[in-house]
Amino acid sequence: MSVNVRINRAVKTYGNFRAVDEVSVDIAQGEFFTLLGPSGCGKTTLLRMIAGFNSVDGGEIYFGDRLINNVPAHTRDIGMVFQNYAIFPHMTIFDNVAYGLRNRKIPKDEIRERVEKTLDIVQISHLKDRMPAAMSGGQQQRVALARAIVIKPQILLMDEPLSNLDAKLRVQMRTMIKKLQKELGITTIYVTHDQEEALAVSDRIAIMKDGKIIQLGTPEEIYNRPVHQFVANFIGTSVFLPAEVVSQDENGEASIQVSGYTFRVKLGRKAPKKLKLSVRPKQFLFNDATDEGIKGVIRVATFLGDYWYYEVELTSGETVEVHEYTKEHEGARPVGTAVKLLLDLNRITIFNEDGTEAIR
Repeated sequence: MSVNVRINRAVKTYGNFRAVDEVSVDIAQGEFFTLLGPSGCGKTTLLRMIAGFNSVDGGEIYFGDRLINNVPAHTRDIGMVFQNYAIFPHMTIFDNVAYGLRNRKIPKDEIRERVEKTLDIVQISHLKDRMPAAMSGGQQQRVALARAIVIKPQILLMDEPLSNLDAKLRVQMRTMIKKLQKELGITTIYVTHDQEEALAVSDRIAIMKDGKIIQLGTPEEIYNRPVHQFVANFIGTSVFLPAEVVSQDENGEASIQVSGYTFRVKLGRKAPKKLKLSVRPKQFLFNDATDEGIKGVIRVATFLGDYWYYEVELTSGETVEVHEYTKEHEGARPVGTAVKLLLDLNRITIFNEDGTEAIR
Protein backbone atom coordinates (compact mmCIF):
# COMPACT_ATOMS: atom_id res chain seq x y z
CA MET A 1 0.00 0.00 0.00
CA SER A 2 1.52 3.34 -1.06
CA VAL A 3 1.60 6.28 1.37
CA ASN A 4 1.87 10.04 1.32
CA VAL A 5 5.21 11.72 2.00
CA ARG A 6 5.50 14.84 4.14
CA ILE A 7 8.70 16.86 4.21
CA ASN A 8 8.91 19.59 6.83
CA ARG A 9 11.78 22.11 6.63
CA ALA A 10 14.32 19.49 5.58
CA VAL A 11 17.96 20.55 5.71
CA LYS A 12 21.16 18.95 4.45
CA THR A 13 24.48 20.69 5.04
CA TYR A 14 28.04 20.06 3.92
CA GLY A 15 30.21 22.30 6.09
CA ASN A 16 28.78 25.80 5.66
CA PHE A 17 26.99 24.88 2.43
CA ARG A 18 23.26 24.07 2.53
CA ALA A 19 22.55 21.61 -0.26
CA VAL A 20 18.91 21.39 0.87
CA ASP A 21 17.66 24.52 2.58
CA GLU A 22 14.49 24.11 4.69
CA VAL A 23 12.41 22.39 2.01
CA SER A 24 8.77 21.69 2.89
CA VAL A 25 6.32 19.83 0.66
CA ASP A 26 3.43 17.36 0.97
CA ILE A 27 3.30 14.59 -1.64
CA ALA A 28 -0.05 12.84 -1.92
CA GLN A 29 -0.56 9.10 -1.86
CA GLY A 30 -0.35 7.78 -5.42
CA GLU A 31 1.02 11.05 -6.80
CA PHE A 32 3.72 11.26 -9.49
CA PHE A 33 5.87 14.05 -8.06
CA THR A 34 8.97 15.39 -9.81
CA LEU A 35 11.95 17.31 -8.45
CA LEU A 36 13.24 19.35 -11.38
CA GLY A 37 16.19 21.67 -11.65
CA PRO A 38 19.74 22.15 -12.94
CA SER A 39 22.78 20.27 -11.68
CA GLY A 40 23.66 21.22 -8.11
CA CYS A 41 20.20 22.51 -7.16
CA GLY A 42 19.70 19.88 -4.41
CA LYS A 43 17.16 17.59 -6.05
CA THR A 44 19.20 14.37 -5.88
CA THR A 45 20.39 15.22 -2.36
CA LEU A 46 16.75 15.55 -1.25
CA LEU A 47 15.83 12.27 -2.95
CA ARG A 48 18.69 10.51 -1.17
CA MET A 49 17.47 11.95 2.15
CA ILE A 50 14.05 10.44 1.44
CA ALA A 51 15.70 7.14 0.53
CA GLY A 52 17.87 7.10 3.66
CA PHE A 53 21.20 7.31 1.83
CA ASN A 54 21.83 10.84 3.16
CA SER A 55 21.28 11.89 6.76
CA VAL A 56 18.73 14.58 7.64
CA ASP A 57 20.49 17.50 9.32
CA GLY A 58 17.32 19.41 10.11
CA GLY A 59 13.56 19.12 9.80
CA GLU A 60 11.48 15.95 9.45
CA ILE A 61 10.49 13.49 6.74
CA TYR A 62 7.38 11.36 7.22
CA PHE A 63 6.02 8.38 5.31
CA GLY A 64 2.37 8.61 6.25
CA ASP A 65 2.46 9.18 10.03
CA ARG A 66 5.86 7.50 10.42
CA LEU A 67 8.88 9.73 11.08
CA ILE A 68 11.72 8.17 9.08
CA ASN A 69 14.64 10.54 9.77
CA ASN A 70 16.66 7.86 11.55
CA VAL A 71 15.12 4.76 9.97
CA PRO A 72 17.72 2.68 8.05
CA ALA A 73 17.33 2.75 4.27
CA HIS A 74 16.71 -1.00 3.96
CA THR A 75 13.68 -0.82 6.30
CA ARG A 76 11.96 2.18 4.68
CA ASP A 77 9.97 0.05 2.21
CA ILE A 78 11.03 1.94 -0.90
CA GLY A 79 11.85 0.90 -4.45
CA MET A 80 14.75 2.73 -6.08
CA VAL A 81 15.68 3.12 -9.74
CA PHE A 82 19.15 4.59 -10.26
CA GLN A 83 20.64 6.50 -13.17
CA ASN A 84 23.14 3.73 -13.91
CA TYR A 85 20.58 0.88 -13.47
CA ALA A 86 22.77 -0.92 -10.83
CA ILE A 87 21.90 -4.35 -12.24
CA PHE A 88 23.94 -7.32 -11.02
CA PRO A 89 25.98 -8.36 -14.10
CA HIS A 90 26.50 -11.96 -12.93
CA MET A 91 22.77 -12.73 -12.52
CA THR A 92 20.09 -13.49 -15.07
CA ILE A 93 17.25 -11.03 -15.48
CA PHE A 94 14.96 -13.30 -13.46
CA ASP A 95 17.45 -13.48 -10.60
CA ASN A 96 18.03 -9.70 -10.66
CA VAL A 97 14.32 -9.04 -10.25
CA ALA A 98 13.94 -11.81 -7.66
CA TYR A 99 16.83 -10.52 -5.52
CA GLY A 100 14.81 -8.26 -3.24
CA LEU A 101 12.11 -10.88 -2.71
CA ARG A 102 14.66 -13.50 -1.69
CA ASN A 103 16.15 -11.07 0.83
CA ARG A 104 12.65 -10.74 2.30
CA LYS A 105 12.38 -14.53 2.64
CA ILE A 106 9.37 -14.73 0.32
CA PRO A 107 8.34 -18.33 -0.51
CA LYS A 108 9.89 -19.67 -3.72
CA ASP A 109 6.56 -20.20 -5.52
CA GLU A 110 5.42 -16.66 -4.74
CA ILE A 111 8.76 -15.28 -5.92
CA ARG A 112 8.36 -16.98 -9.29
CA GLU A 113 4.79 -15.77 -9.66
CA ARG A 114 5.58 -12.16 -8.74
CA VAL A 115 8.73 -11.96 -10.86
CA GLU A 116 7.03 -13.38 -13.94
CA LYS A 117 4.05 -11.05 -13.50
CA THR A 118 6.31 -8.02 -13.08
CA LEU A 119 8.47 -8.92 -16.08
CA ASP A 120 5.26 -9.21 -18.06
CA ILE A 121 4.14 -5.74 -16.89
CA VAL A 122 7.38 -4.13 -18.14
CA GLN A 123 7.23 -6.30 -21.30
CA ILE A 124 10.47 -8.25 -20.99
CA SER A 125 9.19 -11.65 -19.80
CA HIS A 126 10.75 -13.26 -22.89
CA LEU A 127 14.20 -12.11 -21.67
CA LYS A 128 14.07 -13.60 -18.17
CA ASP A 129 16.96 -16.04 -18.76
CA ARG A 130 19.22 -13.50 -20.46
CA MET A 131 22.28 -11.90 -18.86
CA PRO A 132 22.39 -8.08 -18.55
CA ALA A 133 25.39 -7.74 -20.88
CA ALA A 134 23.27 -9.12 -23.73
CA MET A 135 20.57 -6.45 -23.32
CA SER A 136 20.11 -2.94 -24.64
CA GLY A 137 20.03 0.13 -22.40
CA GLY A 138 16.26 0.34 -22.62
CA GLN A 139 15.86 -3.31 -21.68
CA GLN A 140 18.23 -2.90 -18.72
CA GLN A 141 16.20 0.08 -17.55
CA ARG A 142 13.06 -2.08 -17.61
CA VAL A 143 14.89 -4.65 -15.47
CA ALA A 144 15.79 -1.94 -12.94
CA LEU A 145 12.17 -0.78 -12.89
CA ALA A 146 10.87 -4.34 -12.48
CA ARG A 147 13.26 -4.96 -9.58
CA ALA A 148 12.02 -1.79 -7.87
CA ILE A 149 8.30 -2.52 -8.15
CA VAL A 150 8.28 -6.30 -7.62
CA ILE A 151 8.74 -5.80 -3.86
CA LYS A 152 5.51 -3.73 -3.79
CA PRO A 153 7.12 -0.75 -2.03
CA GLN A 154 5.18 2.06 -0.39
CA ILE A 155 7.16 4.61 -2.37
CA LEU A 156 9.05 4.47 -5.69
CA LEU A 157 12.08 6.75 -6.03
CA MET A 158 13.68 7.39 -9.43
CA ASP A 159 16.93 9.29 -9.93
CA GLU A 160 17.49 10.47 -13.53
CA PRO A 161 16.36 7.03 -14.77
CA LEU A 162 16.32 7.89 -18.49
CA SER A 163 19.42 10.06 -18.84
CA ASN A 164 21.54 7.28 -20.38
CA LEU A 165 19.05 6.49 -23.15
CA ASP A 166 18.86 8.01 -26.61
CA ALA A 167 16.15 10.60 -27.32
CA LYS A 168 13.61 8.31 -29.01
CA LEU A 169 13.94 5.61 -26.35
CA ARG A 170 13.58 8.20 -23.58
CA VAL A 171 10.19 9.19 -24.97
CA GLN A 172 9.08 5.54 -25.15
CA MET A 173 10.28 4.77 -21.63
CA ARG A 174 8.77 7.86 -20.00
CA THR A 175 5.40 6.94 -21.53
CA MET A 176 5.70 3.41 -20.16
CA ILE A 177 6.72 4.67 -16.71
CA LYS A 178 3.78 7.05 -16.52
CA LYS A 179 1.26 4.37 -17.58
CA LEU A 180 2.78 1.86 -15.17
CA GLN A 181 2.73 4.32 -12.26
CA LYS A 182 -0.95 5.10 -12.83
CA GLU A 183 -1.78 1.40 -13.11
CA LEU A 184 0.01 0.55 -9.85
CA GLY A 185 -1.09 3.71 -8.00
CA ILE A 186 2.27 3.94 -6.28
CA THR A 187 3.56 7.19 -4.79
CA THR A 188 6.49 8.15 -7.03
CA ILE A 189 9.19 10.77 -6.51
CA TYR A 190 11.16 11.38 -9.68
CA VAL A 191 14.34 13.43 -10.16
CA THR A 192 15.32 14.89 -13.52
CA HIS A 193 16.97 17.93 -15.08
CA ASP A 194 15.00 17.37 -18.31
CA GLN A 195 12.11 19.83 -18.41
CA GLU A 196 10.23 18.06 -21.21
CA GLU A 197 10.45 14.77 -19.35
CA ALA A 198 9.10 16.39 -16.19
CA LEU A 199 6.18 18.00 -18.03
CA ALA A 200 5.31 14.67 -19.68
CA VAL A 201 5.17 12.42 -16.62
CA SER A 202 4.31 14.53 -13.58
CA ASP A 203 1.16 15.26 -11.61
CA ARG A 204 3.09 18.06 -9.91
CA ILE A 205 6.56 19.52 -10.26
CA ALA A 206 8.83 21.25 -7.75
CA ILE A 207 11.35 23.55 -9.42
CA MET A 208 14.50 23.67 -7.29
CA LYS A 209 17.31 26.23 -7.21
CA ASP A 210 20.08 26.64 -4.64
CA GLY A 211 18.57 24.03 -2.32
CA LYS A 212 15.11 25.63 -2.25
CA ILE A 213 11.81 25.03 -4.03
CA ILE A 214 11.20 28.11 -6.20
CA GLN A 215 7.79 27.03 -7.52
CA LEU A 216 5.47 24.09 -6.94
CA GLY A 217 2.55 23.25 -9.21
CA THR A 218 1.07 21.19 -12.02
CA PRO A 219 2.93 21.09 -15.35
CA GLU A 220 0.41 23.57 -16.78
CA GLU A 221 0.86 25.98 -13.87
CA ILE A 222 4.65 25.78 -14.02
CA TYR A 223 4.75 26.37 -17.78
CA ASN A 224 1.99 28.97 -18.15
CA ARG A 225 2.27 30.86 -14.86
CA PRO A 226 5.90 31.01 -13.73
CA VAL A 227 6.35 33.02 -10.54
CA HIS A 228 10.05 33.76 -11.07
CA GLN A 229 12.26 34.53 -14.06
CA PHE A 230 14.36 31.45 -13.25
CA VAL A 231 11.30 29.21 -13.76
CA ALA A 232 10.25 30.93 -17.00
CA ASN A 233 13.79 30.57 -18.32
CA PHE A 234 14.27 26.97 -17.20
CA ILE A 235 10.93 25.62 -18.45
CA GLY A 236 10.62 25.99 -22.20
CA THR A 237 12.08 28.86 -24.18
CA SER A 238 11.50 32.46 -23.18
CA VAL A 239 12.93 35.82 -24.09
CA PHE A 240 13.01 38.58 -21.48
CA LEU A 241 12.34 42.11 -22.72
CA PRO A 242 12.72 45.24 -20.58
CA ALA A 243 9.49 47.25 -20.41
CA GLU A 244 8.18 50.39 -18.74
CA VAL A 245 4.82 51.40 -17.31
CA VAL A 246 3.72 54.59 -19.09
CA SER A 247 0.54 55.00 -17.01
CA GLN A 248 -1.79 53.00 -14.78
CA ASP A 249 -5.30 53.94 -13.64
CA GLU A 250 -7.08 53.14 -10.38
CA ASN A 251 -8.65 50.00 -11.91
CA GLY A 252 -5.24 48.48 -12.63
CA GLU A 253 -5.35 49.14 -16.40
CA ALA A 254 -1.79 49.95 -17.47
CA SER A 255 -0.12 51.21 -20.61
CA ILE A 256 3.19 49.40 -21.03
CA GLN A 257 5.88 50.18 -23.56
CA VAL A 258 8.32 47.60 -24.88
CA SER A 259 10.76 48.16 -27.76
CA GLY A 260 8.78 51.12 -29.05
CA TYR A 261 5.42 49.33 -28.90
CA THR A 262 2.75 50.36 -26.39
CA PHE A 263 -0.07 48.07 -25.28
CA ARG A 264 -2.70 48.14 -22.55
CA VAL A 265 -3.26 45.34 -20.06
CA LYS A 266 -4.95 44.93 -16.70
CA LEU A 267 -2.55 44.24 -13.84
CA GLY A 268 -3.54 42.79 -10.49
CA ARG A 269 -2.05 45.66 -8.51
CA LYS A 270 0.00 48.80 -8.72
CA ALA A 271 3.04 48.00 -10.82
CA PRO A 272 6.57 49.37 -10.48
CA LYS A 273 7.83 51.67 -13.24
CA LYS A 274 10.33 49.18 -14.63
CA LEU A 275 9.17 45.72 -15.72
CA LYS A 276 10.41 42.66 -17.55
CA LEU A 277 8.26 40.72 -20.03
CA SER A 278 8.67 36.96 -20.44
CA VAL A 279 7.55 35.96 -23.93
CA ARG A 280 7.63 32.48 -25.43
CA PRO A 281 8.10 31.95 -29.21
CA LYS A 282 4.41 31.09 -29.70
CA GLN A 283 3.36 34.26 -27.84
CA PHE A 284 4.70 36.53 -30.58
CA LEU A 285 2.18 37.19 -33.37
CA PHE A 286 3.07 38.61 -36.78
CA ASN A 287 0.98 41.66 -37.60
CA ASP A 288 0.49 41.98 -41.37
CA ALA A 289 -2.57 44.24 -41.16
CA THR A 290 -1.39 47.45 -39.48
CA ASP A 291 1.79 49.32 -38.56
CA GLU A 292 1.36 48.42 -34.89
CA GLY A 293 3.83 46.18 -33.10
CA ILE A 294 7.43 45.58 -32.13
CA LYS A 295 9.50 46.20 -35.25
CA GLY A 296 12.23 43.88 -36.40
CA VAL A 297 13.84 42.00 -39.30
CA ILE A 298 13.82 38.22 -39.92
CA ARG A 299 17.39 36.90 -39.76
CA VAL A 300 16.76 33.12 -39.73
CA ALA A 301 13.86 31.06 -41.14
CA THR A 302 13.75 27.29 -40.55
CA PHE A 303 11.00 24.81 -41.46
CA LEU A 304 10.26 22.41 -38.56
CA GLY A 305 7.26 20.49 -39.86
CA ASP A 306 4.26 21.91 -38.01
CA TYR A 307 5.70 25.40 -37.75
CA TRP A 308 8.26 27.83 -39.06
CA TYR A 309 11.02 28.86 -36.66
CA TYR A 310 12.20 32.44 -37.06
CA GLU A 311 14.86 34.52 -35.42
CA VAL A 312 13.85 38.17 -35.51
CA GLU A 313 16.29 40.96 -34.72
CA LEU A 314 14.39 43.80 -33.07
CA THR A 315 15.21 47.46 -33.71
CA SER A 316 16.19 47.63 -30.02
CA GLY A 317 18.95 45.07 -30.67
CA GLU A 318 17.48 41.94 -29.02
CA THR A 319 17.01 38.76 -31.05
CA VAL A 320 13.82 36.79 -30.35
CA GLU A 321 12.49 33.41 -31.44
CA VAL A 322 9.09 33.34 -33.13
CA HIS A 323 7.06 30.24 -34.04
CA GLU A 324 4.36 30.46 -36.71
CA TYR A 325 2.27 27.39 -37.51
CA THR A 326 2.32 26.45 -41.18
CA LYS A 327 -1.51 26.42 -41.31
CA GLU A 328 -1.51 30.10 -40.34
CA HIS A 329 0.82 31.28 -43.10
CA GLU A 330 1.56 29.66 -46.44
CA GLY A 331 5.28 29.38 -47.11
CA ALA A 332 8.20 30.96 -45.33
CA ARG A 333 8.60 34.64 -44.61
CA PRO A 334 11.88 35.49 -46.40
CA VAL A 335 15.04 36.31 -44.48
CA GLY A 336 15.52 40.06 -44.48
CA THR A 337 11.79 40.83 -44.31
CA ALA A 338 10.81 43.72 -42.02
CA VAL A 339 8.04 42.60 -39.65
CA LYS A 340 5.84 43.83 -36.78
CA LEU A 341 5.25 41.60 -33.79
CA LEU A 342 2.27 41.75 -31.46
CA LEU A 343 2.11 39.95 -28.11
CA ASP A 344 -0.43 37.37 -26.94
CA LEU A 345 -1.40 39.47 -23.94
CA ASN A 346 -3.41 36.65 -22.32
CA ARG A 347 -0.34 34.42 -22.11
CA ILE A 348 2.81 36.49 -21.59
CA THR A 349 4.18 36.85 -18.06
CA ILE A 350 5.03 40.25 -16.61
CA PHE A 351 7.73 40.36 -13.93
CA ASN A 352 9.22 43.10 -11.84
CA GLU A 353 12.51 44.47 -13.15
CA ASP A 354 14.79 41.85 -11.56
CA GLY A 355 12.48 38.93 -12.43
CA THR A 356 11.94 37.78 -8.85
CA GLU A 357 8.16 38.38 -8.75
CA ALA A 358 5.37 37.86 -11.27
CA ILE A 359 3.19 40.97 -11.54
CA ARG A 360 0.85 39.21 -13.95
